[in-house]
Amino acid sequence: VEVGYGGEIDIQIIRDNNDDGEGILTMWDLSLTEYALDDLYTEAEGDTLHISYQHLAGDHTGPKEATRIVWSIEGENPLAYFDYQMIITYSPPEPYEYVIYNAADGSVVEDSVYGYNYTHIPLVNGTEYSYYAVSINGDRLVSDHTDTVSASPRADQLFPPASLVGEAWLESVNLDWISPPALDPGNVIQSAYVIDMIPFVATGNTANGFENNYDDCSDNSESPDVVYKYTPTDSMLIDISTCLSLFDTKVYVFENSQNTMISCNEDAGFYDYYECGYYTSYADTVAMNPGNDYYIVVDGWGGDAGFYTLEVFAHGDTNYTEGWDYNMVTVDPNHDPEQKALAVEENLNNLDMPSNSREFIDYQVLRENSGVWDVIANTSEEMYSDGNLATGTGETYSYRVKAVYDGGISDPTETVTVTPFAPIVIPTPVDFTASVNGWIVELDWDMPDVGGGDLAYSENFDDGTLGTMTSEDLTTDGGPVWVAGTTEDATSTYWSPPDHGSYAFYNDDFHEYNYTYTDARLTSAQVDLGGFTEAEIAGLSLVGDLYFTQPSGPCADYGTYAEELELMVQADGGDWLSRGLINSTAGWDLIEIPLGLPGTASSAKIGLRYSDCGGN
Repeated sequence: VEVGYGGEIDIQIIRDNNDDGEGILTMWDLSLTEYALDDLYTEAEGDTLHISYQHLAGDHTGPKEATRIVWSIEGENPLAYFDYQMIITYSPPEPYEYVIYNAADGSVVEDSVYGYNYTHIPLVNGTEYSYYAVSINGDRLVSDHTDTVSASPRADQLFPPASLVGEAWLESVNLDWISPPALDPGNVIQSAYVIDMIPFVATGNTANGFENNYDDCSDNSESPDVVYKYTPTDSMLIDISTCLSLFDTKVYVFENSQNTMISCNEDAGFYDYYECGYYTSYADTVAMNPGNDYYIVVDGWGGDAGFYTLEVFAHGDTNYTEGWDYNMVTVDPNHDPEQKALAVEENLNNLDMPSNSREFIDYQVLRENSGVWDVIANTSEEMYSDGNLATGTGETYSYRVKAVYDGGISDPTETVTVTPFAPIVIPTPVDFTASVNGWIVELDWDMPDVGGGDLAYSENFDDGTLGTMTSEDLTTDGGPVWVAGTTEDATSTYWSPPDHGSYAFYNDDFHEYNYTYTDARLTSAQVDLGGFTEAEIAGLSLVGDLYFTQPSGPCADYGTYAEELELMVQADGGDWLSRGLINSTAGWDLIEIPLGLPGTASSAKIGLRYSDCGGN
């Protein structure tokens, strides 16, 4: 049956009470999903099966398209049959329009609303607004007004950029950073939707501007996720369900921060898959205690997204969906991963995923000038190069970055301070001569006098070993370390650096994953600095060829294979100090990074610390 926008259909199936075969009434709304929205069993309901459904969707701009409602009546098993009577009642949509009033003064907010919802903008955050509505029929007769409802919009959290890094270059400083998360409420734990009390039921659409910020449950994926926050006042056991969601969900719970996950479920067990959906989730007996914040994340599998229903209720409350928490993917042979992937692909092909970050405008780059932070540039990129800087007397420059939104400007990032390199005078070749040998002109020259300082320490790995360098596993569980070799030694299925002679390397595949996570440091021998002046020691840099393409970015990006390489220094046997993360390279690139050693140091060690961000 085609049901118009706002229309209602009433389906009754009455079984002949003289028959003993059990039946099932199932109903679909094909404009929403191929999954059944409801099913009823005579075994539970008796001889009469009754479903009422109204087509409500759209917004205030006007009536939306009609939908197709389909239903079936069948025996509960192949041998069950019975006689029945079917009564179908269709109520077409009434030609109503609605008027929204400001309850504070009775003024009209909107006088021609044709849908069943309305969004009021712009408003002042933190201010309570009250409304009531009336309906007007085709004869312009007006109803009584509704009860008054009130709500207070809240301010967006203006997140700053993250992980600002400054790199010294010739008379310039190169800056790069990570973009902030979108401002939408519920997008991250900092702006999570608040659950005021249990039980709690919410609906929404993860495809409507949310981002993929968390991937800590079951398989990693690129699905957008939405976050809810609950702070209990008493100790309790909670069940969480995404029954009735229209896509392949995951649900998980963090305690206080994303570093502590206390519950995770992908595909749960339900007593009624036709109603709940075969790939929805259920987490049961989640222990929550006062004094803690719990973040409930509704996520998707395999990039899937869409409309969700979230139920959060006390364990044992039978008014809500009953299920059980285990991994149906491994327990139930009907959970075919290929079928799951096909279902996700079909859903995403028909899914509108609007752009997020609607409030973001650009970034402000600030540089400190005698205690004042001047805005030196606005850019929409996550990088900026500040050039033509004075370098004659070792000048340093400090930077911050802010994000600019429609609703304001964020706090600044942490400050980075960088000393750019002075101009380099490239010496010319010496003793350049030309001689004639018959019809050939031969040119000869000698290497230029490069001047500059001496090498304090070097290692080339030409003998296939780490030489004077060492490698140390910094994990508590024990793990692999750096080794030396050629590209033939370093190459594996997923990683193969270009030929570059002998070099030190770390490769996860090379070590066959017989460890939990990686945190390993490649360390120089103790470097004697006794022959250098204080100025020369303070000016020492790490120079060498590096291959570090970092395709999934640093840990802060939460990429599937995130990794980091950090420069460390230790002066006179003291604590190891970080000199920041090393930027990724396009291939084998020559790098030069100041060590930042105190001029008074008499000895030092230099380290390269590699981390796979906890197990990527």
